[in-house]
Amino acid sequence: MPPITAQDFRRAVSSFKSNAASGPCGWSLQDLKHLTDVQVSAIVDFFSAIEAGAPWPAQWCVGLIHCLQKRASSRTVNGFRPITVASLFYRLYAGIRSGQILAQ
Repeated sequence: MPPITAQDFRRAVSSFKSNAASGPCGWSLQDLKHLTDVQVSAIVDFFSAIEAGAPWPAQWCVGLIHCLQKRASSRTVNGFRPITVASLFYRLYAGIRSGQILAQ
């Protein structure tokens, strides 16, 4: 796989909807949009370290389960759809890499 670049990171951040959920790590989309180039570079370097075997931070490995109503009138289990809200950092990494894989 090609290395993830700061440009890849910024492009992925800009592709999120403005109402993207923050996730359990506490970082919001606005936080990521306001990172400096040095901070983005450090995150990209950290993604490389993870791919080389460094562990994911525990805060980035937690997923929050939320049940969305399929219809406003839903009252039973079958009327809800569970989703997992993961860290924005994990979603960014996964989105960048899956896009690269799908492009091949």
